[in-house]
Amino acid sequence: MIDRMARINAQVKRELSLIIQRDIADSRLQFVSVLRVVVSRDLRNARVFYSVLGEDFEIEEAKEAFRGRGGAIRRILASRVRFRFVPELIFEYDRSLADSIKIDETLKEIYGDIPDYKQGQSQETSGDSPESRE
Repeated sequence: MIDRMARINAQVKRELSLIIQRDIADSRLQFVSVLRVVVSRDLRNARVFYSVLGEDFEIEEAKEAFRGRGGAIRRILASRVRFRFVPELIFEYDRSLADSIKIDETLKEIYGDIPDYKQGQSQETSGDSPESRE
């Protein structure tokens, strides 16, 4: 049952990604990525987690676009999948990507350019550090 639900989640995610990219002509969804989909066991509901590349106002525009276009997206999905029920789509903004970018920026502020930091770490471990030359 777990494998079946994983396949259904993956299929719905793949189809929704294609629908948003190719079939829905809405500029507010231009920079939206579907991160994951969780379909309920009875196939009645699907939570669609998405991210948006952009600022806060673009995130709000994407939310509005999903509210207005959710029915059309579901109808297109119904024509592409063969399920007993086509799930009701619940779109939820996923902050994890934005949070990871913010963490990365904070680390860069603390450590500077991360590749340089890693290079400094590798020199210490290779024995080329000033302490190893003494």
